Formats: sequence, C-alpha cells, structure tokens
Amino acid sequence: VLFPIYFALLIVNFDAHLVGKGAVNEVDKLTQQDAAHSEETASVSEELNVQAAHMEEVVKGLLKIVGNVSRQHSAQQKHPSAGNKALIGA
Repeated sequence: VLFPIYFALLIVNFDAHLVGKGAVNEVDKLTQQDAAHSEETASVSEELNVQAAHMEEVVKGLLKIVGNVSRQHSAQQKHPSAGNKALIGA
C-alpha cells in the first residue's frame, strides 16, 4: 500500500512541472481510490477472519459428535448389549 502512494507522490512532483495540475489531480484521485480499496480489503479480511473462527467452532463441534458416535459404535461392537446379542444371533 505504501509503495503505490510513494510512487504516486514522486509522479506528482515530477509531472507537476511538466504537465500541470490536470495530471496532479488524476494522480491524487488514483491515490484516494487506492486508499479506499485498501480499507475495503482490510474490512473484508477482518470479516473473513470472524467467519473462519465461527467455522472452526462448528467443525470442532461436528468432530466431537462424530468422535462420540464412533466411540459408541466401537464399544457396541466390543460389548454388544443383551438386545443387540439377540439381534445378531448370539
């Protein structure tokens, strides 16, 4: 972000002597647009970080559920209950 601004300032100083105020105004306009885009990018980045944190919590919750179901399934296979023994013919 700083390099484009610095470069724009160099152009402004150089072009002001050669071209006049029209070029200076155009560079100023482009610099302001660049600053606005940078602010928008920062805002969107912050929102994505919030959404990523929320998604991480959702995935952790799902992994907990899957882990519990998997452990229950493993326990049932190792030690079937009386009802399950009847179903599987034991």
